[in-house]
Amino acid sequence: MSKKHGLGRIIANNLFLLKIAIREASSYTIHAMLIITADNIVSFFEGTYFILLTISAISREKSFTGVLIYLVILFIVANIKQSLYNYYGYYAGEINKQKISRRMNMELYKKAAGMDLKCYDDPNFYNDFVWAMSEASTRIFSVIQSTDRALGSIVGILIFGGFIFSQDPIGIIFILISFFGIMIAGNIRNKSNLRLKEETKPIERKRDYLTRVMYLADYAKEIRLNKIKGKLFNNFDDSVNEIQTVVKKRSFPLIIADFISGYVFNVLLMDGIYVIHLLHEALVQKNISWAVMAALYHSCNELRHRLFSLSKSLPEFQEHSLYIEKIRSFLSYENTIVSPKKPVRRFKKATPC
Repeated sequence: MSKKHGLGRIIANNLFLLKIAIREASSYTIHAMLIITADNIVSFFEGTYFILLTISAISREKSFTGVLIYLVILFIVANIKQSLYNYYGYYAGEINKQKISRRMNMELYKKAAGMDLKCYDDPNFYNDFVWAMSEASTRIFSVIQSTDRALGSIVGILIFGGFIFSQDPIGIIFILISFFGIMIAGNIRNKSNLRLKEETKPIERKRDYLTRVMYLADYAKEIRLNKIKGKLFNNFDDSVNEIQTVVKKRSFPLIIADFISGYVFNVLLMDGIYVIHLLHEALVQKNISWAVMAALYHSCNELRHRLFSLSKSLPEFQEHSLYIEKIRSFLSYENTIVSPKKPVRRFKKATPC
C-alpha cells in the first residue's frame, strides 16, 4: 500500500470510481461534488460583497433600499441551496447512496463468482480480494467528498483571490508568504512530533507494562511473596523520568514551530503588518475606500482558509488511488481456466444389451 502512483494514474483511478457513481446516480453525484463550490460562491456574496455594499452605503450616506433588496435575493438563493442540500442529504441522498453501493458491490460479486478457484489459494490475490470487497462501497463516497473539497477550494481561491488581485495585488503576496510559512512550520512541527513519539513509544510501553503488573490480579500474589515491589517502583520512576527527559529535549522545536505558525505568519503578518498596509492604502494613499479595506481583510482570511483546505484535500487522492488500484486489479483479472464452448464428452454412452 506504500507504492506511489504517478499523477496520470492517480487521476485515472479516482475517475474510475467517479464514473461509476455518475452512471448510477448522476444528479446526486454531481450535486455531492459541487456542495462546497456552491457554498464558496454564496459565501463570497454573503461575506465580502455584503461588507463592501453595506459599508459603501454607510460611508456615502445612501439609502439602504438596495442593501435590503440584495439581502432578500441572497436569502432566497441561500434557501434554495439549503433545500437542495436537505433533499440530497437526507431523502434522495440515502436512496442514491444505496444504488451506488449496490452497483459497486454487484460488480465485485459477479467477478468473485466467476473467479478461478485456485485464486483463493493465492495469499496475494486473496489479500487484494479482501481489500477490494472491504473498501469499494465506502471508498467511492470518500472520492466524491475529496472531489467536492478540492473543487470547492479551487473555486473559492479563484473568487476570493480574483477580488483581492483586482483591488490590492500586494495582498496576494502577504497571503502566499503566510500560507507557505505556516506550511513549512507545520512540516517542521510534524517531523519533530514524529521523532518525539518514536523516542517515547518504547519507554511508554515499558511504563505501561509496569503499570499492568501493579494492578493485574495474576501478579498480585507474586508481588506480595517476593521483594520485587521496590524494584518495580524504581523502574516505573525511571521510565517516567526518561519520558520527561525526551519531552524536554524534543519540545523546543515544537514550541518554536507553533510560535512561528500561530503568531509570526498569522497574527503578526496578517493581523498586524497587513492591516497596517490596508490602513496606509486607505488613509494615506487614498487608493481604496473603507469598504474595500474591510472586504479585502475578510477576503484574505477566506482565501487562506481555501488554500489550506486544498493543500489537505489533494493528498487524499493519492491515498484513494492506492486503494482503487486494488479494486481495479481485482476487476481486471482474467480467468486462466476457461470452459470450452463445445465440451467434448470423455465417456461414451453405454451400449444397451
